[in-house]
Amino acid sequence: MSVNVVIKFIEKFILDVVGVILPGLFLLVGLKCVFSAAISNELMSEDLIKIFNFGDNNFVIYVSLCYICGHGLHVIGDKFLYPLFSKVSRKEVYKSDKLFDQYLVKEFKSLFFKKYKNMASPEGDFKFNNLRSIALAIAPDSEMLTYKFMFISLMNLGIASASLCVGVVSLLLLKINIGIAILCFLLLSLVIPTIFLLKYIEFRNRALTVPFSFAVVKILQEVN
Repeated sequence: MSVNVVIKFIEKFILDVVGVILPGLFLLVGLKCVFSAAISNELMSEDLIKIFNFGDNNFVIYVSLCYICGHGLHVIGDKFLYPLFSKVSRKEVYKSDKLFDQYLVKEFKSLFFKKYKNMASPEGDFKFNNLRSIALAIAPDSEMLTYKFMFISLMNLGIASASLCVGVVSLLLLKINIGIAILCFLLLSLVIPTIFLLKYIEFRNRALTVPFSFAVVKILQEVN
C-alpha cells in the first residue's frame, strides 16, 4: 500500500468523523444552553444539566455521543428537513434529469461516446450514476475534491437539523418568557437552518458534478 493511498484513507476518515461529530456537538452545546436558561428560570431540575457535564475522563464518551447524535441528525435532515425545505423553497439537489442537462455532463457524454464508439451499450442505457462512476475512473484526481464537497454538504445538513432541534426544544422549555422563546425558535428553526440548507444544496450539487470537469479535461488532453 503506497503512502498516497494511506494519506487519502486518513483524510477520508477524518472528514467522515468530523462531518458527523460537529453537528452532534452543535446539538449538545445548544441543548445545554437552552437547559441552562430553563434552569435559571426554575423551569426544570438542575440535575438534568449534569447530563452535559462530562469531565476529562469522559471525553471519549462525549465524542462518541456527538458521533451518534450526528448520524441521527443526518437522518432527520435527509428524511424530513431537506424534503420539507425543497418543497417550500423549490431549491433542491439536482435530480438525474437536471444533471443530464448540466453543460459539463453533456460535454463529457459527447466526448466519451465519441472516443468509445464501439461500446456494446448504447448511450441512452447509461444512468447518471453510471456516467459519474466512469468520470471518477477516468479522472481519479477528482475523488478527493468530490469527497470534500460531499463532507461540507453533509456537515451543513447536520448543523441545520441540529439547529432545528434546539429551536423546538427552546420553544417548549422557555415558555415562561414567550418573547424570548419565539425569538429563539425563529432564529434556530428557520433562519439558521435555511442558511445551512442552502449551503448543503450548493455543495451537494458540486460534489455530484465536479468529476465531470476533471474527466472532460483528461479526455481533451488525451485527444490532443
